[in-house]
Amino acid sequence: MYVHIGGEYSLSEHLIVAILDLDQTTADPRDNTTLLFLQEAQAGGQLETVGPGLPRSAVVTVEKTYLTPVSAATIKQRQRSGSDYKNIKYIY
Repeated sequence: MYVHIGGEYSLSEHLIVAILDLDQTTADPRDNTTLLFLQEAQAGGQLETVGPGLPRSAVVTVEKTYLTPVSAATIKQRQRSGSDYKNIKYIY
């Protein structure tokens, strides 16, 4: 099953490791874990922006991280409506 994450991007749900809600995971200025992770991905050439607009979520796969303007909740719903694969971690 493939999950549409925005723009012209659809990913195999078996490759998705995590879906990060960027509003929630970057809200605490004392915890910069998500920002450090995204900086590392960008430095390694493993960060890709899905489409125009402010990124609302990050979809982490085994090979890349995708920034998307689609909310984590919407991606979660798309994934759940298409399959019963439950190993994806949703981080809010």
